[in-house]
Amino acid sequence: MPDGRTIKVISAPAGTQGGVIYVFEDLTERLELESANKAMTNVQRETINSLSEAVAVFGTNGRLALSNPRLSALWKLPMNTLGANPHIDQIADASGQVLQDGAKIWSDLKRNIIDLNPTRTDKAGRIERTDGRLLDYATTRLPDGQTMMTFLDVTESASYSKVLKERNDALVTADRLKDAFVENVSYELRSPLTNIIGFADLLAGTEGDTLNERQTAYIEYIRASSVTLGVLIDNILDLASVDAGIAELNPEPLSVQVLIDKARAGLSASFPEVSGNSTNLVVEIEPNLPEFIADGTRIVQVLYNLLSNAARFSPPGGEIRLSVSHRADRMLFIIEDEGPGLTDELRSAILTRLDTPSAGGRLRGAGLGLSIVRTFVNLHGGTISAQQREPRGSRIVVNLPRDSALAGVAE
Repeated sequence: MPDGRTIKVISAPAGTQGGVIYVFEDLTERLELESANKAMTNVQRETINSLSEAVAVFGTNGRLALSNPRLSALWKLPMNTLGANPHIDQIADASGQVLQDGAKIWSDLKRNIIDLNPTRTDKAGRIERTDGRLLDYATTRLPDGQTMMTFLDVTESASYSKVLKERNDALVTADRLKDAFVENVSYELRSPLTNIIGFADLLAGTEGDTLNERQTAYIEYIRASSVTLGVLIDNILDLASVDAGIAELNPEPLSVQVLIDKARAGLSASFPEVSGNSTNLVVEIEPNLPEFIADGTRIVQVLYNLLSNAARFSPPGGEIRLSVSHRADRMLFIIEDEGPGLTDELRSAILTRLDTPSAGGRLRGAGLGLSIVRTFVNLHGGTISAQQREPRGSRIVVNLPRDSALAGVAE
């Protein structure tokens, strides 16, 4: 019709009297419904075909009513076989011909499909096939009584999960080994180290000409190396306590001169040449400094490690300068040396480690000293930065709050 309607016309003889009977039926709405239903069916079909899951819908008679190509690929079944609406027993037989355990798997699934109990519930699980594939399946009861099954190949994701779990287990094991090492390092290393230091001090204090010049030098190397090893042990334990979240600060009023003297004493023990003529340590302290409140033990470790780093990379006869000043409520500790200076890599490494052996130092660094510095400076609420000196050398600036207790960083 011109107005878009579709009319069905039926004509029939009127009877013995003659004439024709016409019956007109408006099919417009019916055709529109059929067209909409066909379009919806096509959309559903395309949607199901594009799914990554394999889909199979079984009727109450156990025959396959609907499936998608993924089902064919996942179970290695021909599309023409699935297109013939086979019974689940036929699917089991066909699957058994291409998969060693295919028939058994589908026989087990059959119980969920043909179960007509109105109180049955949806089920889900995982299938492990003999060909190594892992499939997650789900059985869903549809409102019209049919049963929908979906299969998803999770072999790769399960493999990734297994790898991640293994790596996580390895990390947990490594962390436990580290904790066990830290627990034993104090006793296992400190006890013999104390003996070594004690006997070395005893030999060094021997009167007379018992030791010749070379033996005396060897004893000094033993003492210096023992002190360095003791510092490394302390660094390891301190880093472990920080990682465990149990590191605490004990802020108290401090004498800057006393702090520097303690750091200098440790430096002289680790680097005997610093106290001689090989390397010059110059200290400048601003007069009338305000009261400095911090954890004295931690600050000494910070200064010692910074000075050790400077001594390690300074040339023979080079000067190391330690300057202490204040700005408002901040204390500045500046360490300068005449070493090879800071490359871009070293400048960025201030956030991790500075004492890398590739920087041309006279002694190899342990890779822990300036990690301790960064950690303890952060605990005090301070900052640390590295600068290049001209024509050569580096400058390390430690900026700390004058009162760590008031800064609220010591808990």
